[in-house]
Amino acid sequence: MAVAASLVACGGSGGGSSSSDRKPDPVAVSEGNLSQAVQIQGAVPVQTTIPENLTPISLSNSERVVVSANSSFSLNLSTPSVAGKNVAGYLIEFPDGTQQFIRAAQPSALAANVQAAYAEPAKKQSVSATKSKSVKRISQAYSPALAEAPRSGETTLTISGWGNGSFVLDQSLENLTLRILPLLVNESVANIAELTFAQILAADGFDMSMVQELALAVEAVATSTVQISLTWDTETDIDLYVLEPGFETQAAYEYDEDADYVVSYFNSISETSLGWLDRDNTEAYGPENITFNYQMPAGEYQVAVNYFSGEPETNYTVTITIGDNEPVIRKGTFIAGADNSGDLSDDAGTDVVYTFTVDGTLNSQLTPKIPLSQYRGVWQLPAESSMRGYFKIEDDGLLFYGIDDGETEGTANCESYGKVEMGFLPTGFRVDGGLQVSDAFISGENNYTYAYRTLMQVSDSAIEGCSISQGEELL
Repeated sequence: MAVAASLVACGGSGGGSSSSDRKPDPVAVSEGNLSQAVQIQGAVPVQTTIPENLTPISLSNSERVVVSANSSFSLNLSTPSVAGKNVAGYLIEFPDGTQQFIRAAQPSALAANVQAAYAEPAKKQSVSATKSKSVKRISQAYSPALAEAPRSGETTLTISGWGNGSFVLDQSLENLTLRILPLLVNESVANIAELTFAQILAADGFDMSMVQELALAVEAVATSTVQISLTWDTETDIDLYVLEPGFETQAAYEYDEDADYVVSYFNSISETSLGWLDRDNTEAYGPENITFNYQMPAGEYQVAVNYFSGEPETNYTVTITIGDNEPVIRKGTFIAGADNSGDLSDDAGTDVVYTFTVDGTLNSQLTPKIPLSQYRGVWQLPAESSMRGYFKIEDDGLLFYGIDDGETEGTANCESYGKVEMGFLPTGFRVDGGLQVSDAFISGENNYTYAYRTLMQVSDSAIEGCSISQGEELL
């Protein structure tokens, strides 16, 4: 059973503003408006005809670009050197055919990093520890010819997702492709860094014959007033943490004592802050995403990144969105072999990237905590939910009873994975014309959305005969 959530700030029906004062409803992100919903740092919109029969080539070490709300994804780009040519920049083509242009850094401080990204990864024995979920370890693809070839035109492509209020995405978009084409001109052309896109196209010896096609993952995630997102550029397992006041740094596999003071894969809902990790990506690229929708204990919160498992050097990007402030972006690099199975005391594989303070000003932008006692009883998910089931809400916690239709003779199995002990509605629930829960809060492995569903209170007898598993806990 997967645990995920969509969090938007509670927009109750009360209030005295007129309809003319209301902000327009956010636009649903789609393939057709994706180039409007995302931003490429330093890019300008352009439009030109792209030749056919382009040569496939690797410009980056990644095979996928990940985009989600309030997140950023960075790629180091470089082009195998072509005799007599310089790289003027890169043309980025979105799935709908719209195009943007970014210049190549001339010169670039990224050259050493880019060369290292294409070098053969260091070999390291795999660790024996595993997370509560299965961990898929994938070796980095390695091409000796690519690693040994001189490269030029180094630059960074950073794609940022949409902010709250402008766009919304309840369900991930699939089967999309982003194309990146290096633009080459004769090395005799002077001052290429100062040329406009039109001048580059008109330059003597202009060449646009190569392309890297990247899978474009447009991911639905939880969103809220306080949101922290993580992406990275390799096929590894990198973890996002928010360490709350009272947390003491230690090995993650000794987390029991301090589980109430952290949000991460082993404690996806914090009883203390009600913060929520709705994504634990164990394979590649991210996103991992933590949101806070309810008022939090005052004090300092640390955002940390940990290299759980993998082999290659890995670059990561963390985007911290807090209230009305501009998003803060932090980037870092884990050296090859820094994986540590979640040991937060290991400095080589753990970075604390940002600290923020929760005070009265921030809490005034968050929803007051809602006691579970106000919604005591059994609540049924509506038919349009991604799976069937019930929530049982008690004063000191909640249980989810999932219904599995089974494969034999249509028999239904009703089972809970244990009680989540807390006294307030967690992030992922809201009250907006009724008690609502994100469709992704409790979901099957696939095909869930981040839309909110309105729960209906039913008799306690609805869950008679349901069992409680003694195995994996709900959260």
